[in-house]
Amino acid sequence: MKKPLRFADFRNRILKIERFDWFAPGVILALSVFLVLPIFLRGFPSGDDAAIHYRWAAEFVEELREGTLYPRWLSAANYGYGSPAMLFYPPLQFYVVACFSLITKEILPALALSCWLAMLLSGLTMYLFSRSFLSTNTALGASIIYMLAPYHLYDLYQGSALAEFWAFVWVPLLLYAVHRVIKSETWKVVPLLAVSYSLLLFTHVPTSLSVSLLLPVYVLTLTRNLGKLLRVAMGLLLGVGISAVFVIPVLFERKYVHLSVMLGADYKALFLFRNIIETFKRLPFPNVVNGEAMVYWNANWMALPTAALFVCSAVLLFKLKFRNDPKDDSNKPLFTVFMLTLCALFLMSRLSLVIWKMIPILAWLQFPFRLLLIISAGTSVLAAAALAALPRLNR
Repeated sequence: MKKPLRFADFRNRILKIERFDWFAPGVILALSVFLVLPIFLRGFPSGDDAAIHYRWAAEFVEELREGTLYPRWLSAANYGYGSPAMLFYPPLQFYVVACFSLITKEILPALALSCWLAMLLSGLTMYLFSRSFLSTNTALGASIIYMLAPYHLYDLYQGSALAEFWAFVWVPLLLYAVHRVIKSETWKVVPLLAVSYSLLLFTHVPTSLSVSLLLPVYVLTLTRNLGKLLRVAMGLLLGVGISAVFVIPVLFERKYVHLSVMLGADYKALFLFRNIIETFKRLPFPNVVNGEAMVYWNANWMALPTAALFVCSAVLLFKLKFRNDPKDDSNKPLFTVFMLTLCALFLMSRLSLVIWKMIPILAWLQFPFRLLLIISAGTSVLAAAALAALPRLNR
C-alpha cells in the first residue's frame, strides 16, 4: 500500500526544487547581468561589425513599423535606394531588437538588451544540455565556462558579431535535442530538434553550416540505430522546412547579390595554431584597424587557451572517468562531445587543408576560427566534467 504524502515529505520536495532547480538559473542570470553590465554603463561596444548591425537593425525595425512582417528589402538603406541584405542575412536577432525597441524606443538600448538576453539564454541552454547527462553542479560549471569562453566574449565586445553571438544560444539546444531524440524511443522529441535547428538557421548561416557538417560525427558516435538515425534526419529536415522562408532565398536568389565579396579573405592563410611563440609576443586585440594578419593573431589568442583547456580536460577524463567508470551513463555523451570538439579543432588547423579543398562549401565559413563556437561549447562541458572528477586523483 502506498504511503500517504506527509507534510514533511512535501516540504522536503519543495526545498529540493528550490535548491536544485532554481539555484543554477539564478547564478546564470546573475552572471549574464555581470558580463553585459559594461555595455549599460559605458555604452554599446564599437566592435568590427557594430555599425552595420546598428544600421540593419534600425532599417529592419522601420520596415516592421511600416507593416512588413518579414522584411526582405531594407528600403531605407543606401540613401533610399534600398538593400537586399535580408535575402542572405538571418533575421532572428533583428526581431529580438525590434521587440525590445517597443520598450526602449531607441535601437542602441534595444541592441544591448538583446545581447543580455542572448548571454542569459546561452547559459541556460548549455545548462539544459549538460544537465541531461551530468550532475547539477557540473552542468552549472559548464554553463559558467561557456558564458566566459574567450570567443563568446570576443563576439560581443571586440567583433560585435551579434548574429554569431546569438548562435551561442542555439548550438547547445540543438545538441540537447539530438541527445533527447536518440535517447527516446518515440517521435515526441523530434519537434524540439526541428525547432532548435530552424532557430540556428534563422540566426547565423556560417555556424549553421559548420554545425551541419559536424553533426553526423556527433550523431554517429551516439548511435548507429537506423530508426533513431531516421528520427534525427526527419527532425533536421523539418527544421529546414520551418526556416524555408529564409533558406530558399539563400539557395535560389544568391545571383542577385554579390556574396562572393564575403570570400575575399583567404582561409588558407587563417588556419590557427601556427606561430604560437610569435602569438604570445603580441598584445591581444590591439587598438588598430583589423587586417587579415590581425584577425589571425586575435583568433590564435583565443584558440590556444581553449585548445589547452580541451587537451587537459580530455586527459583527465580519460584517466579518471572513462577508464575507471566504463559503465557510467554520462561517459558516452561526454565521449561524443569529445569527438565533436576534436573534429572541430582539426578543421581549424592547416592539417585539414585537404578536407577544405575536397568540400568547397567550407569556404563559406570565411574564417576557420568560426569553429571556435563549437569548440567552446564542447570544451566547456569537458572542462566541467574534468573538474568534477578531480577529487578522484590520488596525487
